[in-house]
Amino acid sequence: MPMFKGVRYSKYRHVYGKPFRKEKCYDGVPISKNAHESNFCCINLKYVAIITESAGGGSFVVIPIERSGRLEPTQAKVTGHSGPVLDIKWNPFNDDMIASCSDDTTVKIWEIPEGGICGVNLTDHIADLRGHSRRVGQIEWHPTAENILASAAHDCMVIVWNIASGEEVCVIDCHPQPVFSLSFNWQGNLLATTCKDKKMRVINPRTGELLQVGQCHTGSKSSKLVFAGDSNFIISVGLTRSGERQIALWNKDSLQAPLCMRAIDSGTGALFLYYDCDSRVAFVAGKGDGNMRYFEILDEKPYIYYLNEFQTSSPQRGFGVMPKRGIDITQNEMMRFYKLHTTKGYCEPLSMIVPRKSDKFQEDLYPATPSNEPAMTAEEWIGGMDKPPVMTVIGSNRGPVSKHTRAPLKSVVVQPKKQDSVDSATSSPKSEPKFTPTSSPKPSKPIATVVANVQQESEEPIIKKRSSSPVMAAPSPKRHIEPRHEKDIDTAMPEPSKPETNSIASRMAIFENKGSKGTGRGSGPNSPIATRFSRSSTSSSPSESPRIERQLSMSAVPDKKERMSSTSSTGSDKEIERTINRHGKEVFRIALQPVRQQSLPPDVEDVRTNGDGKETHDIIPLVKETKMVRREFLTSKDMGKDMQGMDQLRKAFLRQQEEIKQLKTQLMLKDQRIRQLEREIESMNNSSSC
Repeated sequence: MPMFKGVRYSKYRHVYGKPFRKEKCYDGVPISKNAHESNFCCINLKYVAIITESAGGGSFVVIPIERSGRLEPTQAKVTGHSGPVLDIKWNPFNDDMIASCSDDTTVKIWEIPEGGICGVNLTDHIADLRGHSRRVGQIEWHPTAENILASAAHDCMVIVWNIASGEEVCVIDCHPQPVFSLSFNWQGNLLATTCKDKKMRVINPRTGELLQVGQCHTGSKSSKLVFAGDSNFIISVGLTRSGERQIALWNKDSLQAPLCMRAIDSGTGALFLYYDCDSRVAFVAGKGDGNMRYFEILDEKPYIYYLNEFQTSSPQRGFGVMPKRGIDITQNEMMRFYKLHTTKGYCEPLSMIVPRKSDKFQEDLYPATPSNEPAMTAEEWIGGMDKPPVMTVIGSNRGPVSKHTRAPLKSVVVQPKKQDSVDSATSSPKSEPKFTPTSSPKPSKPIATVVANVQQESEEPIIKKRSSSPVMAAPSPKRHIEPRHEKDIDTAMPEPSKPETNSIASRMAIFENKGSKGTGRGSGPNSPIATRFSRSSTSSSPSESPRIERQLSMSAVPDKKERMSSTSSTGSDKEIERTINRHGKEVFRIALQPVRQQSLPPDVEDVRTNGDGKETHDIIPLVKETKMVRREFLTSKDMGKDMQGMDQLRKAFLRQQEEIKQLKTQLMLKDQRIRQLEREIESMNNSSSC
């Protein structure tokens, strides 16, 4: 029998997206409407750069990252290109330097002044790279060497530049058609590209030598690729001829066949690919879609593991990615995207968060990541030197190397509250928890029943000996009580001793005595509350009270819930409920439930003595039965909850119906496609037979 493998464990399985509040977004940005398939946005720790729509020439706006809100119409821009700007990228080693490529066949390098562009537009560039004969659509900075930049244009050439001298390091002309995307590997000694001829290539960027070539995605839409960190893998996304969107994993040493190719969905929009080398998670979003899927890249089969999907109702035009040095470690943030909306000029930050219960710094989520320091100079790289990136560790006490980064935030450690120790079964009465009568526990759930029409017609005590003597409980009507003399009463009811402070029943009595001394509306023996809930004890004899107190004081702590009844010195029975709440503390709840008072037989007499020593026998007045009526009702709050639940069920049912309709339409389309293919096969067979 095969073993059930279950769901694969991944700490990124429950990653979710959290959009920023509106006041933290950027509104009123005239985002470019160019049909070129690029991100139109790039981010670093200081600025947000977005390509904008312009009447003549090309421009992009640079906004300080802390200056969120609505953009002013007179905001200064970078306006130095004579054609539309197609792509922009920040220098990974200088937060004030940005590169841009345009439809005017040039690549320009800009230096943003400290604090952003203020007043007039920026038109002075620090480098103007001219070498392409047609529009330049893609640019990419070198990951380890300083001042090395690669550009790809529609003249089917890729040029590697040294921006410090403005010279061409290498011109790569092995592509027969325009290049869709390009990416450097971990050390920067390899360059991978995808082309319109539907092939993938791995090239030496110093010499232009073609190392590997293989068939990529077969669709006509642009395909994107990226090197998977320090591994030997290349990740690519694209479309098939039938419009099915895919994600694939390749080995850089052999591009003959992919290690894994997985279908995502069916759509017409091009896919954008973003890879986090620290967590090995690839984020895939479609142009014009409202969702984003993320996959985990593995070293073994199945290689590509689907994690989850973040969905929104607004379509996206492109994304900018914040470097790992600028994310918020206190919120367990693993990636931060800046989403450009398609239908309105709106840039919305979006945090991808790994849910954790602890507020401490999660060291496993933040391994060493590339810093903003170059590993070598441009001359060293041109001379043949290869070095990995300079790494830095983001943490509560170890911040990134960049001088422009924010101060490292210390992790917030929540100290657990000290819980009261729970007594064992053999605990003594002294170890019982203290009971504070001034703070009565609130019920955990609203009371659904009420007690009404409780009338107390007689408030006189049944038997009176002295003003300080306790009240005798009313006996059961089945039991006949003979008239007693004073001696019998003294022997049956001993003098009250000092109550035990550790017993529960004695504490209840103290609580009632304190409540009777109050001057408020609900206090005192004649208050409506006391009159409504007062009743006589149902115990068989008064001597049982000390025994009950001893049993309650010596009782063991219950496991979950325990109910007990006690008789206080005032003669009223109570039902005490002992529970342990979720904090491990013991809670006492007192349930005052009025019942019918028992009537006495008419032959019971009150024996008392006069001042002269003679006995007098008075007939005790009968106590009428107290009626009790229980009514159950629903409040408006409960009815509102029921209506809300019905609305949720109705909405869920409608959603299911819509999904069923969509599935039916998809099945119909697939059936039509199958019939069309069958007809084509029959026609081909007929033509071949002829």
